[in-house]
Amino acid sequence: MAIRTKTLGLLSGGFDRSETAIPTRLSDELARRHEEILAINLRALTTIAKVAQAFAEERLPYVVIKGPLRAEQVYGSMDVRFGSDVDVYTDREHYRAAEQVLERRLGYKCLVPEDDTWWHDYLGEAPFAAPDPSAVLIDLHNQLQQPGGPYPRDVKSFVENAETRAIGRASARILSPDNALMLTAISFGKAVRNAEPWIAYAHELTYALHQMPSSAEETLTRRARAIGIGRLFDEFLRSSKALFGAPITDNTPESRKRLAMSSCGFAPHALLARSRASWRWTEGAVLARSARFSRAILREAQGRMAYRTSTRFD
Repeated sequence: MAIRTKTLGLLSGGFDRSETAIPTRLSDELARRHEEILAINLRALTTIAKVAQAFAEERLPYVVIKGPLRAEQVYGSMDVRFGSDVDVYTDREHYRAAEQVLERRLGYKCLVPEDDTWWHDYLGEAPFAAPDPSAVLIDLHNQLQQPGGPYPRDVKSFVENAETRAIGRASARILSPDNALMLTAISFGKAVRNAEPWIAYAHELTYALHQMPSSAEETLTRRARAIGIGRLFDEFLRSSKALFGAPITDNTPESRKRLAMSSCGFAPHALLARSRASWRWTEGAVLARSARFSRAILREAQGRMAYRTSTRFD
């Protein structure tokens, strides 16, 4: 279950904080897993440093999103969470130039055709592989929206307000803590719409809020509303609080048990669940909200048409 929900690296800390004794066999297995996570993240850091240096020298605006630097930003450790690739965002204006830097300067190869509209336009990203098959993949993003979900306004500030983190003698730009949580909310929305596990995102928000000032919740809520994802963030915050607010026991209300099942990717199928989620998260009064919702659903439908002829990695 921990592997499925991407929370394996959090188990040791949970056992320690709850002062729960665990069998030596399990303790040894968790230690081995932490070593594996750290090894993966160290490879990713090498890739991040190379990409960051190349983009900086070419004067390309960028920010590294998710990944080991974000895990360290939240949990203060590199061995609790890993990503299977390195995610880098740049705006649409510089997207093709960034592709050329990856290919011509760093030797990466884009795994999808240049005219694949599903990847480049609807999903807003493309995967790049290094000549060395053991190297970490790079996902180059030109948008932060997920199909069917709300699109954050003022994406420019995500790059402008980025923080610089050292990687040995190199450095890389990463999202500010507030903007990183906005992206986590968007990832939560994607998981909910697709009936995928979202407990890791809820844990990140809950853990981060414990490390931030008491005013942080209000600040984050204002930020989410300012960039057009207020309703999505409100649901993310409510769900996270309900999930981690108290232990789940036999006397726990059924609604909270269902929420816990949903957080692990076991949400029961509901009619039009994806469209209903999109409506819940669409901003604005009735007329403006209806127009935005219609555009989002139309764009998602167009994306599905493009997906039929897109490059697959199933």
